Amino acid sequence: MQVPSLRAARRRCLRCGLLLAVALCALRPALARADSDVQAWLELDLEHEFSKKWAVTYEQHLRFDDNLSRLSQVLPDLSLTMRIVPAVRAVAGYRAQYVRTGSGDFELRHRPYGGAQAKLERGALRLSARALFTGQIRTSGQDRFRPALRTRFAAEWRARAWRPRVWTEIFFDLNTSALDKVRSGIDLARPFGKAEVSLGYRLEVPVQDTAELTLHILALSSAFEL
Repeated sequence: MQVPSLRAARRRCLRCGLLLAVALCALRPALARADSDVQAWLELDLEHEFSKKWAVTYEQHLRFDDNLSRLSQVLPDLSLTMRIVPAVRAVAGYRAQYVRTGSGDFELRHRPYGGAQAKLERGALRLSARALFTGQIRTSGQDRFRPALRTRFAAEWRARAWRPRVWTEIFFDLNTSALDKVRSGIDLARPFGKAEVSLGYRLEVPVQDTAELTLHILALSSAFEL
């Protein structure tokens, strides 16, 4: 019974992939500037609820930078969520970050995290918020531990098959107690059964270190409930 859903998922992923490719070709000349970078992020999320209270999620992200010319990050992520009340969940997880360094080699960085997320639904409108404490652990360099607080706010309109979503994520550097960067995005999501495909644009603006590049990101995401 689920084969048509999987076939539909593949078709929609292919369509979104084609749209992403067209958007990349159209935006690359306009966005490629000396102080900015055009990137593509591919994201796959697999979630399994093994009780009404507990769920486990595996995420696999691939990121391409340098105006789409190279693979820059490989990010496998495993998290566990616990439902506290129907609208609030606690989350804890670990992300391995394989990041390309300035020398061109990949370096493994560790990022454990924990926090909470909440949602509120009023008719077709869904509002959500999330706060995560993270700690990036680097295997080289002087600043090997980088704690941070990430807060995310989102709004989604769920009245139609294609659902627009806008969101903003704010990064605070807890080492310096300063605002680090702001990442905002707009997505268009299409659910089908227990799966969802979305295509979106994200803008990441550095605040603390103005020497960092402004990022223009086109993202293709797919999520499945197992």
